[in-house]
Amino acid sequence: MNKNLIIRTDLSVKIGTGHVMRCLTLADELRERGAEVFFVCREFDGILSGYIEEKGYIVHRLHVSNVHGE
Repeated sequence: MNKNLIIRTDLSVKIGTGHVMRCLTLADELRERGAEVFFVCREFDGILSGYIEEKGYIVHRLHVSNVHGE
């Protein structure tokens, strides 16, 4: 049975780093158990998605709108 997991998180050098590190720990464990894990991240300045990719995960980036409130 194919197991897939999508982790949706926002991050930048100012916010979300700890959350992403915990998600990576979870993703590593699930990958060891046969799951295929993908990340979806909003594109903020200083985004750390390159680090997630270095860990061997595919990252799908979401565009950040310049409109206030989005």
